[in-house]
Amino acid sequence: MTGPRPGSAQLVQQIKRIDWERALTNLSIVSRSPPRNARVAYTCSAVRTDSELGERLARTVSRSVAQINGVREYEYVSEDADGDVFALPLEHTDFLGLLDQLREGQDAPMVRDLEEIRGAWGYVIHGHHSGHDIWGFRHVRAGWSTKRDSNPLTTAFKGARLVLLADEPVFRLDAELDAIAFEDTLLVLDKSGFETGLNYRDGVMERGRECLAALAALGITDRDSAEAMAEAVGPNLRYLRKLAAIQQSGHVSLPFIQQLTRVSEEEGWGLEFPGGKLRFRRDQLDLIITVLGNNRLKSLLDGDTYDVPMKRKALRVAERPSTPTPASPRRRGRR
Repeated sequence: MTGPRPGSAQLVQQIKRIDWERALTNLSIVSRSPPRNARVAYTCSAVRTDSELGERLARTVSRSVAQINGVREYEYVSEDADGDVFALPLEHTDFLGLLDQLREGQDAPMVRDLEEIRGAWGYVIHGHHSGHDIWGFRHVRAGWSTKRDSNPLTTAFKGARLVLLADEPVFRLDAELDAIAFEDTLLVLDKSGFETGLNYRDGVMERGRECLAALAALGITDRDSAEAMAEAVGPNLRYLRKLAAIQQSGHVSLPFIQQLTRVSEEEGWGLEFPGGKLRFRRDQLDLIITVLGNNRLKSLLDGDTYDVPMKRKALRVAERPSTPTPASPRRRGRR
């Protein structure tokens, strides 16, 4: 695992110093067309809002920024982030393609008809304050409905009686954001919403397939094993996400395989290395992906071996404190 992008921590500090609650805001609706030639097309349309809604949008941005505790490089397999966000170069995401449309602000095509919002894919809040711009993206979870649910009935107490409120369309704007774009960086607050809303899941799958191709190219496996492993993995996102993490780490190499060969023999893992190359067996798919990800670990305390879904490095080998040599007991001389 590598660290965050250079300057990401400083970028977060800069964002948090700005009082986004005082920002001027615009709201844009994002529509998405089906993929063509593996590309997804997005269309942004500006929506006029009143001043009260504009202030609430600014508070949504401000709250999302305030919840950021730290920053990490994007991880394909990750634990609970505990307030950390994941940083990505903006140009590596579909959000970059939205920006040209979004920067037009209120000069962009306007939403003028209710049907233009039906089935919206997401929305973007643009905040501007003190010469700085921020863009908050949210994927619409269940799709916006243009009909009020007739059950339960929504009423108000007027003129000493309950009356049925007008049956008007209701659109839910969440209090959370999935991602924030600032300068040349995208900060991911919600991985699931980001990957779905901005098509990043396809990128994860592509990176996983790159890892499979690299295994044969680097001589880690022979071509037959690489093809058999690719067929076994197929479109399984769980496996491809782990393979993408292996590709991101960059640690799989011939010296790594030589070490794996030795350890597998010593520990009795049953892996096979004819001609110094890892042989794929369908019944060992989970084991192979686990060890290639360096996720089979042995406890220093009880000696047991564990397969862990994720890990966080505590000390590098060079950083381990040396164990002090116990002092020899002093011999008492004769008086």
